[in-house]
Amino acid sequence: MCFGFTSCSHDVDPVSQEDLNQLEAQKIVNKYNQAFLKYVGGNIAANQTWGFGGYSASTRGANDNGNIWYKDWQRPYNVNLSNAEIEELKDLLTKTPNTVNTQVIPYENYYVEQIYKGVSSDYAYDNNGNKTQTTITGSNQMDWLHARNGSSMIHIDNFNNGNNTCQKVDEGNGTRYYGITLMEDMSREGITATNQFAFSESWGTANILYYNYYIVQYKGEWYVGFDFEGHKSTDTHNNGEAMQVYRDWAFTDWIVRISPAVAKEVDPDNVCIIAEDLSADGDTDFDFNDVVFTVTYKSATTATVTLYAAGGTLPLTVAGREVHSEFGYGTVDEKGLYKMINTGAKADVNGVAPVSFDVSNIQKSNRGNDIEILVDKGEKNANGVIENHNWIVLTATGGAPAAKLCVGTDYATSKKWCDERESIKTKYPAFSEWVANSPTLIWWK
Repeated sequence: MCFGFTSCSHDVDPVSQEDLNQLEAQKIVNKYNQAFLKYVGGNIAANQTWGFGGYSASTRGANDNGNIWYKDWQRPYNVNLSNAEIEELKDLLTKTPNTVNTQVIPYENYYVEQIYKGVSSDYAYDNNGNKTQTTITGSNQMDWLHARNGSSMIHIDNFNNGNNTCQKVDEGNGTRYYGITLMEDMSREGITATNQFAFSESWGTANILYYNYYIVQYKGEWYVGFDFEGHKSTDTHNNGEAMQVYRDWAFTDWIVRISPAVAKEVDPDNVCIIAEDLSADGDTDFDFNDVVFTVTYKSATTATVTLYAAGGTLPLTVAGREVHSEFGYGTVDEKGLYKMINTGAKADVNGVAPVSFDVSNIQKSNRGNDIEILVDKGEKNANGVIENHNWIVLTATGGAPAAKLCVGTDYATSKKWCDERESIKTKYPAFSEWVANSPTLIWWK
């Protein structure tokens, strides 16, 4: 009896190099798939299309990274109010007892901007209504500003102590922004005029949200004012008895401005494709930068491919074009390896301009999945020369480990790809959630 490729008699046909290559290719793919599964924790959504099925709006919440606003969003309003204007605004937000807010902020994407930190103080009272000697400056005790996102309340990053003192610098034009946080894709489901915003207070009972807010429009912009209150079950300054700071219905202890965040226009039909060359086998190896290219459709069957990075060292082709050669670095070293291009590797080349070429006989509806990517995993001799070429197709099969991913063109145009040996799930924490549970989540924003 014979097993495998052992020749037991002259009647057995010899195994061809093509057959050997196919077996070796399957081993390589199987090893990669196992490493990928381990990397993502063993969980891949059954309906995962790796981006080739499209994306939808994600539920993101707070994004305080003002340094990249200019890449994806039109810039914030960022106009300061004069002292006189702040006083006018405070008058609008000073109400009679039991006044209830009637407005709802109508945006799903918006900026929250610090406008005013209150300075007024209020006395605390015991349970019998007696004024104590303790006075409380409400804004100093107001923490964790929140906004509603569907059924959840989301902390608006950096808004604490009645203030937001963070400074961001727009890398696009050098403008400085103070106290601004971007809220992305905030679901408006379930929002009412009395549950959209809240704060917690650090003076008394922690982890309780107070929905003491009022919304007004002033000079064409939305403003939200907050009215402090606090409760202590015991206090050493009051003989251990409970103390309260009651509302005064002046929603001026904390004021923020809400302005719409408008995404820059992009063509949803055009895509970026990023790929691994089947060499990754550890956490830092999955950087998906072995090739990074965009696909800009010219018609239903033609497109322009623009290469941005080539972080692999093996021969790799996109639509039959060897990517290192397209960049002008088609010479291999003594080990038969190409230079890495535009992935931050110190010993290789960076700052190389993107290069483009046209492809045809494709379908726009496939979102670039029919543009073939091949890597040569053939064995090399002692001189680094591949003797038996073994070109393997990089695939993205639904619900299974993938060697290529489809993302938005901003991933390339805004240089969002990973540096060499930078783990993609570390750079983008939403990546793992996308893989396992949310196939339409825009994970790279």
